[in-house]
Amino acid sequence: MSSAPKVLLVDDEPNVLDGYRRQLRKQFDIVTALGGASALQVLRDVTPAVIVSDMRMPEMDGVELLKRVQEASPNTVRMMLTGNADQETAIRAVNEGSIFRFMSKPCPPEALAGALSAGIEQHRLITAEKTLLQRTLRGSILMLTEVLELSAPASFGRGKRIQRLAQQVAEQVGVPNRWKIDLAALFAQTGHITLPPDVLARVNKGADLTAQEREMLARSLQVAGQLVGHIPRLEGVARMLDALDDAGKDSQLPPDERASTQILRAVHDFDSAQLRGAAPVAALAALRTAENHPVQILDALATILDIEVRMENARVAVRALSTGMILDEDLKTENGQLLVTKGQEVTLALRERLRNFIVTGKIDGDVAVLIPVESAGPGAADS
Repeated sequence: MSSAPKVLLVDDEPNVLDGYRRQLRKQFDIVTALGGASALQVLRDVTPAVIVSDMRMPEMDGVELLKRVQEASPNTVRMMLTGNADQETAIRAVNEGSIFRFMSKPCPPEALAGALSAGIEQHRLITAEKTLLQRTLRGSILMLTEVLELSAPASFGRGKRIQRLAQQVAEQVGVPNRWKIDLAALFAQTGHITLPPDVLARVNKGADLTAQEREMLARSLQVAGQLVGHIPRLEGVARMLDALDDAGKDSQLPPDERASTQILRAVHDFDSAQLRGAAPVAALAALRTAENHPVQILDALATILDIEVRMENARVAVRALSTGMILDEDLKTENGQLLVTKGQEVTLALRERLRNFIVTGKIDGDVAVLIPVESAGPGAADS
């Protein structure tokens, strides 16, 4: 099988195609197609370096064909050969088919051969540039992830965990360009190398952070976005990182990046809740109660984890609060000081904090809560 670049010639006249083959077969690896539909069929099995199409053909003209070729094989260099070189045809060919050359019939063999040689060289330049960019991209990503793995192994491990779950949710929701969510999940942790060790440890335990620590974490995401922004073709990932800690920026993102950022935010919060000791069902229930994540994403997360959450309303004494319960009203001291907002999950740390207020007599009585109940999924054993 020849490894030379292939040239696809398209015309609706068999005699014309036979003439092309005789004139050019010694210089080029020629493939022919009788009309546009046949050419598209050939493209399923062959990726030509260059395609040359006649303009006037029945059922599908040359402009329509080259437009479809651009979608199906964007690296293929497209040329038009026509006996009707009017201005309108040329404009359509350039604007819709993004052609490399526009030639008029009759075209001398040496002129056609010269155009084909130029087209093959253009194809070589296009593919060489893409190969270089791909290798540069892979190398840059590998370097950053290796730095993270060596300097902050806990952050790296968490990033990989979030990456896997976010990718599953993105697939379930049907988000395009899922490679962006893969990179953003991991690169979100890259900025952690700027955090003090004690703050980093608290972040990776999902602990409640002080205002100062939250500001440090937000800046670490900005650092990650700046690092990624230096890598060619990763501008979208950088935008996602910049918006990850600020839902108000979601509207400024393209649809695929907005959906991916919302998925990452939800999976990150879900992971943080589990790090604090919440069972998956309680962690998901807390996300639903907070009402700051799209329902579609939480539904996808529930499907992946095979969780069906049912919430039971109850009132319990403040001193009897258990981990995993979700507050269904604000909790305040007797003099009106806000301690905990509605929607927050009861954790061990929160119970300890409230215990001190109970001891000092500043809170008492009961509070409305939601108690998540996990229903048996398809894989559950029969009782």
